[in-house]
Amino acid sequence: MLFRSTNFDIDFNGLIDFNEEEPIYNFEAMVNNINLSELQIYKPDSNVKISGQINADMVGKTLDSLYGKITMQQAQFVQCDSIYDIPDFNLNIEQKENKNKQILFHSDIIEIALDGNFQYKNIVPTCIHLMHKYLPSLIKKPINFDSLNIENQELSFNIDIKQS
Repeated sequence: MLFRSTNFDIDFNGLIDFNEEEPIYNFEAMVNNINLSELQIYKPDSNVKISGQINADMVGKTLDSLYGKITMQQAQFVQCDSIYDIPDFNLNIEQKENKNKQILFHSDIIEIALDGNFQYKNIVPTCIHLMHKYLPSLIKKPINFDSLNIENQELSFNIDIKQS
């Protein structure tokens, strides 16, 4: 299936099935061009475009219930006249018992492993809150942190930054 317009150019082959209890995303997509600025996904005056090859084999109704594998290859991020090559990467997400997740992100630059019982929306505010606790003069407490439901959430992580 081809989607072609000035700001959205994708060759899509596969399936996105919302008829199942948990939607299925099994596809290959060659993103020739998505103009994030013109589509008002990114700042309108920034002229940001992305491209790349995406392969997905995932299942899930919400972001927190999503599991499977996604890869991205030959990706580029273009802002105005600056072109940034994005290293190929693999993302594997497993849902385990008791709502535990294991997330493995692998690229030539960095490897990240997350394991635990958590919600994605709480990871960044929790990390900022933790840094604020130890560096209050440098890091401000996240806005609305007290209203987040972070009880019973656990997260262990390992980050390996590779030599480039």
